[in-house]
Amino acid sequence: FSLPKKNKNRGLVVAANHPFGVTDGVFLAWLASRIDPEFKVIAHGILQKEPSLAHSILPIDFSNAQDAMRKNVKVRREAIEILKDNGVIAIFPAGAVAWSRKKGMPVEEEQWKPMLGKIINSSKCDLLLTKFEGANSNLFQMASRFHQTVKQSLYLHEIKKSLDKPINFKVCKYYKNEEFPELDDKNLSLHLQKEVEKY
Repeated sequence: FSLPKKNKNRGLVVAANHPFGVTDGVFLAWLASRIDPEFKVIAHGILQKEPSLAHSILPIDFSNAQDAMRKNVKVRREAIEILKDNGVIAIFPAGAVAWSRKKGMPVEEEQWKPMLGKIINSSKCDLLLTKFEGANSNLFQMASRFHQTVKQSLYLHEIKKSLDKPINFKVCKYYKNEEFPELDDKNLSLHLQKEVEKY
């Protein structure tokens, strides 16, 4: 695939669906680094444990901790400022790995969170919409339905399984800011999720 040229006078968000958890996180970070070596990724704080990524993570806290919301608002503000300074932010707008709700049912992405719409609307940046094909194992899908701790522990298993296998990835569309429909944060995120599903 080839990467479109970034507008030097505008920030850029690189957004993707989230089928795998870590493999897609590392790949999206690599992609963003090719556009701007100073990129940041809005991601689960657990990715900070990966030494090569630690300095590039803007950590989101998905816990119910008392100060989680305050921390996440701070991260969102930081991302908007980076974009206003013409930087690059990578994000998985679903905020969670895709999973199968019932045995035998297809693997589905969570609804994309309003944060994507918020950082676009607030910074007037452009967007590179991208997509990964594939899903985690049946074992991971079962764990997703029953036990979050077991699910977390299976990420290592999924990484090992994906080593030396090609990643099926596509660059869907480059949106200039003026091409976005005038929608509030939540509906812009959901609109872009429907767009990526077309590819």
